[in-house]
Amino acid sequence: MKINLSFLSLSLFSSFPENCILLARIISMSDTCGNCCSMYNDGACPKGMASFLCKPLKWIGKPLCSTLCFLSRPVVTTLNHFFPSIVKKHSHIGCFVGVGLLGLACYTLYRHLFTSPGFNPPTPGDLYLAHGCRKRFELACDMEQDPYVFDVSNEAWSGILSENWETIRDELQAYLDQHDGKLAPFGHTHRMSSKSCWRVLSLRLWGVTSPDASNHFGKTMDIVREAFSASDDEARAVGVTFSQLEPNSDIAPHYGDTNGNYRAHLGLIVPASLPDAGMEIGTEQQGWGEGKLFAFNDAHFHKAWNHCSGRRFILIVDVMRRKFMDRRKHLCRYVMASFLLQRVANFKYFGFVKATKWMEFYAHSLFYCCLYLPINFGIGNGFVHWFMKS
Repeated sequence: MKINLSFLSLSLFSSFPENCILLARIISMSDTCGNCCSMYNDGACPKGMASFLCKPLKWIGKPLCSTLCFLSRPVVTTLNHFFPSIVKKHSHIGCFVGVGLLGLACYTLYRHLFTSPGFNPPTPGDLYLAHGCRKRFELACDMEQDPYVFDVSNEAWSGILSENWETIRDELQAYLDQHDGKLAPFGHTHRMSSKSCWRVLSLRLWGVTSPDASNHFGKTMDIVREAFSASDDEARAVGVTFSQLEPNSDIAPHYGDTNGNYRAHLGLIVPASLPDAGMEIGTEQQGWGEGKLFAFNDAHFHKAWNHCSGRRFILIVDVMRRKFMDRRKHLCRYVMASFLLQRVANFKYFGFVKATKWMEFYAHSLFYCCLYLPINFGIGNGFVHWFMKS
């Protein structure tokens, strides 16, 4: 579909006089909601909204209805241009758009007034979310509560994943045989020693499960479900990703997004271990091994390398730490919003979203709101995964 930008601009400004009238009504709290709805009989504000809001809530409903009209008018005018039959049939669409815009505006205003792009270090041991301020975690880190490497030997899921590593490896190998032996390039290219040397395939990414995960990796997903089958553990596995590191390549030192999870690495196809291949977290080094699992704190400064002649494949499982489970959905939306923001910034002509701290701040807020449905209700998961791979 070719978008008529001139019409889009016109639609936004053509309704300006009418919107001013509506804004005046909001301010004056005038009794004009019925006239407002009849004026927008093209779908921007159906008459049903008047009876839904204004009659039960005499003083609140009237200005709220006018506010919805004010916000939704330009959007519905544009939608009516491209999809007239849909807007005419579903006239309530404008009010839902208005509600969404009003909620987004209120949330953005709240973040502008009460938060800032900067970040004060968290209380030692508390949840850390790294967007825009990754280096400051070290300032408040309590190494007893946030060590470089976690001991997960007593966790039931650790043993189940390790015991079934060959099944997971075989399923991965079958997929690689059908896809030229490679996974999709990871989006954060600035961290790589060479273009596309770090490749991934995400079955679940911060609470957003791919609809295609069970098509190629049904056994792997069954093993993950078995590993976290206990009622209190079922939602702990927020990430399941295959990771490929090409021969003679490095992943530059970087900070992760949060300390709210164990980042577990399970070796599947490992050409060598330390010192030729491995990773360094803070001051500790860990080597991969086939069937070996270790978990580290992704919030600490870390890097990885593969100086061998063969490709290295591992399974990465992000497991929520129990003490942060009550904030699981918030954490997933926050970190996933950072992923989407970086993905958009990589697109040509869209680097401006990270031009300033405030621009990045507002863009992150927008993505955080948009992820409510995928992470809370599983609606739109396929689109999120498609967008991350596009």
